[in-house]
Amino acid sequence: MKNFRREVIRGLLLMSSKKTPKRRSLSSKSIPVKKRKPHVPVDESTENVKHILVKIKGGLHGRCSLCSTRKDVHRSRWLCQTCNVPLCLQTVDPTCFEKFHSK
Repeated sequence: MKNFRREVIRGLLLMSSKKTPKRRSLSSKSIPVKKRKPHVPVDESTENVKHILVKIKGGLHGRCSLCSTRKDVHRSRWLCQTCNVPLCLQTVDPTCFEKFHSK
């Protein structure tokens, strides 16, 4: 019985000394995290040019540049093509799109 116990202990010790499989490291191709909201100069965002809303391709959702915060994230499928900024079109009047372009 003693020999059996010793063999079991040896086997367990050998198992624990074997190398554990390496964890996958994060890919260097990961998407960089933006730390700031996109900046569009005020004069450029309020100019009398056509600010055209386009749907973001691929079904992706961008964070609304006006109302989205770290704690309260608002996603939008819409982008101002002129300013290249995602803005939400909620039913609240005025919308973020209107507020952003009337600063």
